[in-house]
Parts: sequence; C-alpha cells; structure tokens
Amino acid sequence: MSQGILRQILIGADAPHEAALSWDEVAQWPAGVLDLLTRCGILREQRPASSIGCDGCEEACLEDIVFVGTGDDTRAYVACQRRDDIGRVEVPLDRLRRWQVDNAALVGIVGKAVAPGAPAEELVAGRLWRIGMVEIDQRDVEVFLARGMTWPDARPVFAATPHLRDREGAVVLALSDLPAGTVLPPGIHARSLLELLRLTGDGICLAPEQLGGTLPSSRKRARSGLVPFRTPPGTTWEQVCVEFVNDEMVRVTAGGNEDHRSFDELGFAKRQGRTLVPNDVWGLLLLMAKGDGRLGGKEAFVPDPGGWDSTRQRASRLRTGLRRAFPGVPDDPLMAFRRARGYESRFRLFRRGKD
Repeated sequence: MSQGILRQILIGADAPHEAALSWDEVAQWPAGVLDLLTRCGILREQRPASSIGCDGCEEACLEDIVFVGTGDDTRAYVACQRRDDIGRVEVPLDRLRRWQVDNAALVGIVGKAVAPGAPAEELVAGRLWRIGMVEIDQRDVEVFLARGMTWPDARPVFAATPHLRDREGAVVLALSDLPAGTVLPPGIHARSLLELLRLTGDGICLAPEQLGGTLPSSRKRARSGLVPFRTPPGTTWEQVCVEFVNDEMVRVTAGGNEDHRSFDELGFAKRQGRTLVPNDVWGLLLLMAKGDGRLGGKEAFVPDPGGWDSTRQRASRLRTGLRRAFPGVPDDPLMAFRRARGYESRFRLFRRGKD
C-alpha cells in the first residue's frame, strides 16, 4: 500500500499540470498517512472542487457542484442532467476536499535525505535540481533530481542544459517514471525515485546506500580528470565568477556560460586511499574565497605552516591550475598586493554563506 501511495504522490509531482489528489483517493489510505504527509509539507490542501463525479449511478458523470445554505448549514449536491430517475444527488462536503503535492517541499526532503550537507539547488526552473555529492559504490558521485523526464520537451531541456554537460558519471533521479528513450547527455545515469523512496512512520525517506548499483561496474572507481571550463573567445578574468557552494564544489559563470565544477574536475585533487580529496592548492583557493578573493592583511591572512615562501609556491601552483582550468582566458588570474605579501584574484571569488 505504501508504495502505491508514493506512486500517486510522485506522479502528481511529475505531472506537467497541477494534479490534485481527491478525497476519494486519499480516503483509501491507511489511517494517519494523510495527516503525516500534510505535516511534512509534502501535501497541501487546495480550494474545494467545483465539480465531481456523481455517484448517483454507475456512469459517474462529471457534474458541477451546487451549494445551498451557509456556514455550518452548507450542503452540496449535483443535479443529474441525463436521467429522469436520478434528480438531485447530495455530495458530502468531505468529497470536495483536494490536496496538491508541494514540489518544493518534496525536493527539499529528497535533497536532505540523499545529501544532508547542503540544500538542493535549482538549476532549471521547476525541472532540474542539484542535490549534492554522494558516495556510491566507493566513489563520489554528483546527484541531480529531474522533473518531467517523460515530457515531450525532455530531451532539449536535459540533454542541452550546460548543468549536465561534462558531468560524466553523475546520477539523475527522475521524480517518477524513466523515459523510454535517451534524454540525458552521454555518461549520465538515471534512476527513478519510485524505486528508491520509502514511506515510514516519520514520512518519506531514502537512504543514500539505496543508490548503490546505479553505476555500471566498470565505472566503480574514483573520479579523476580535468574538465576545463570553456569560455567564449575574448573572455577576460574580470568576466569570470567563481562561487564556492560548499568546500568541494564551485559554480562558475563566464561570458554567459554557467556550470558547476568539483575540485578534481578543476585539477585540484590528490589521491587518499581509493578516493580523491582536495589538495593544498584548492585549500588556498577556498581560503581566498572566504576573504572575497583576497589573501593578505592582518585579519584575512592565515600563514602557511611552511612560511610565506610555501604560500608563494602554492599561489604559483594555483595560477598554473587556474590557467589549465580556464584555457581560453589569457593573462594572470592573480594579482600581488601589499608588497607581494598577499594576493587578490582578478576574477570574482567568494564562498556562499561564509562562516
């Protein structure tokens, strides 16, 4: 029964139009489920229905509601227009109640269940969200959530979006059914939430380990490899913006292009056992982001354990790494200031929600 309820909810959330759940549907659910999903924010009650399927005979014709009385004395009925032996049929007011799936609440719950470290980020309005990085089969995988993967426009929306291009190995969770054909860029794997979510006494849950088996066995390895950010010809560093969304991922905009890159995709990784972790150069970039692009001064500068010479060497490696990550942008990405005892990025650099 619980999986059938989830299917109703997810199909409603994935519908291209507003799909409401009727009282006749939710009345079949086990006691307490409706209240639970309402408290979770997944369902919110809508205005009462203005028409309903008449239960005066087996034909169940859709008829407009007629109200009589006011306040507590209000009654509702439908008048059969097709048979003389039916006439007026009273409708219990509860039958007019309707509920709609709150997509924003559902996305938030899925995002918190899969990757609790950061809120889901909307990339394409109402269609695509970035959930976060999750360890799947001993590798870090970027997870997205998609709505409307079976809609007629799914392929141009998802295959063409820059947010999914060059994200080989990522997983896209479809709100309900998977499409019959390919609508995602090459190398992107899809799973249906219908296979993964569970309805418990606390609400809807999904354990990250349930994503195991999503990737082909040949891809069960740590991510590696530089994924350069392609910029339009003539782009300068002043037109580049790098925003840390968390300590391992940045959102980059440059010359009208926008995409996400992780530390390893920008070439700032080192191997630690079977996984890749940020190297010390990435740490320097993050430190500068916390200073809004500056490293220096009594408040902002945190000395390197190896002294200023070590910091200067890291800055040199950072320059080289940034040039490789942004091959189309000329000149030096960093400027020295305060008699060379500090650095400032030529591009906009900051961290979201600095603490």
